[in-house]
Amino acid sequence: MELATNCDGSERKGKILVQESARISDFDESKINDCWGFYSRTKHLDRNPEDEKKYQKGFATMGEKIIYLRKATQKIITSRLKSIA
Repeated sequence: MELATNCDGSERKGKILVQESARISDFDESKINDCWGFYSRTKHLDRNPEDEKKYQKGFATMGEKIIYLRKATQKIITSRLKSIA
């Protein structure tokens, strides 16, 4: 999703990346942000019990997150391809 969103040459990160991904895909920004938050939990060590809870919650719904991100990414790619055609 990050590569597809930033394929226009911009280097969006964090909240700006989430906002642009949601804008292009027309998907819910809070759900995209939730998916990115889980991704962050898989990359970084847990700093506190709250991080562990986020990881466990995300892991329990990982299948749903992957499907959601795949659909959003496909929509972003389609949108980007239409804009250059």
